[in-house]
Amino acid sequence: MKNDIFVDSSIFLEFFKGNEKAVIIFKFLLDNIEKIRININSVVLSEVVYQLVIKRRFPKNEIIEVLEGFRLLEINNSIVKQMN
Repeated sequence: MKNDIFVDSSIFLEFFKGNEKAVIIFKFLLDNIEKIRININSVVLSEVVYQLVIKRRFPKNEIIEVLEGFRLLEINNSIVKQMN
C-alpha cells in the first residue's frame, strides 16, 4: 500500500528554480515512488503553470509532462469537510 503525499506548488516552483532543498525533496519523492503516491490538485496545477510557463517562460510541454505523472485530486465538498 502506498502512502499518499500532497505536494504543494511551492515545492514544484522551487525545484524548477533550482532551490537545493526542493531538489532534495523532489529527488526523495521520486526515489520512493514505489511507496509514495504523489498527489496534486487543480490549484497546484494552475499555480505551477502560471508561475513557470506564463511568467517565467519555461517550456509548457516539459512542465505538463512532469505534472501529469502525479494523481490529480478533485476539490469537492467531501475534501472540504475532511479539512474541518
